[in-house]
Amino acid sequence: MRDLILITNPEYGLDEFESVLKQNISNIATINKNSGQVSIEFKKNNELFGEIMQIEENPEVEQFSEPEELAAIKEVVAYPRFYFIHFKDIEHLKLILKYLANRSDVLVDNDHGLIPIGKDFVKMCEDKIGWDWVKE
Repeated sequence: MRDLILITNPEYGLDEFESVLKQNISNIATINKNSGQVSIEFKKNNELFGEIMQIEENPEVEQFSEPEELAAIKEVVAYPRFYFIHFKDIEHLKLILKYLANRSDVLVDNDHGLIPIGKDFVKMCEDKIGWDWVKE
């Protein structure tokens, strides 16, 4: 699995993620929230696809961030909360981000040198069809 970090404010977390995804994505077979994480299983042609994605809060990220990076994050999100998104399929990730990150008060850390505002990252994904930042 690969990882991406979603950085949000304290008011936008796992409960909201679960609600937004349930309302907007029809090919989710199951979505469960428990023990500080949301697990998502996708379906294809009404059958389980086998893709499971997990979103979990990780407060330890802040203490391992570089001071300059953390200062830049806090300019957008004053009291950041860090959520790891563990994924296999980048297109499923992009679909999830379209609904979770398409905001000006969210940051996306792709762990490859980019930490853009969420809505800007979603636009990059839409503009660059088939884009995989790891392969770039």
